[in-house]
Amino acid sequence: MAISFVNVAEGYAGSSALVLTPATSHTAGNSIVVLVGGINASVTGITDVAGNTYTSRGTSTQSGAFFLSSWTATGILGSAVNVLSVAFDATGIALCVFAQQLSASLGTLSFYDFRSGGATSGTSLSTANSPATTQANAVISAFGISAATGQTYTAGTSFTLRGSGLESGDVRAQSETRIVSATGTYNASMSNTIDDDWAMNHVILQETIPSGAGGVLALLGVGS
Repeated sequence: MAISFVNVAEGYAGSSALVLTPATSHTAGNSIVVLVGGINASVTGITDVAGNTYTSRGTSTQSGAFFLSSWTATGILGSAVNVLSVAFDATGIALCVFAQQLSASLGTLSFYDFRSGGATSGTSLSTANSPATTQANAVISAFGISAATGQTYTAGTSFTLRGSGLESGDVRAQSETRIVSATGTYNASMSNTIDDDWAMNHVILQETIPSGAGGVLALLGVGS
């Protein structure tokens, strides 16, 4: 009973202290992974129309001023026209936001791992390896950002690009996901067409199977 990707909402701003995503249908009980990147700012919080609570899962700085930040909301409140508001501590540059909605058939998705990677230049992007996951069903949500307009990304092995890719100011960003069904050690990778400064991160969330008799029935696909 695997996790599935539902949709993605993209938001960007060339120079701002706030980024809004377009109205998007989010289903109650699902999970949202928010991947944020840009220059010269830090995320101070995320809110949405539905009233969900977003938790920071990790932040890193790569390639000079690039920052990367990941946030999640699990077991969400639904809204047919949900809008996310991502606030920053200062007026940043080239701010990009991807909000990936994920569906899990068992329980909720719990945070497992955050890893980042960076280099001064290159056309191959990758993140550090995670520790081994403890649940078979998991999702790797990844985000890459490069200081090159006109950049074209290719998803890493076993990954799928999510969204059209955002070009904001002088950077180009893209997100991707990989759904896995076996425990293991994972990272994320992308490639691009223009050799320039880049940064990348991933966040891994794994399914939480309920404990006790109810969890056994859920695992067998019995009951609600």
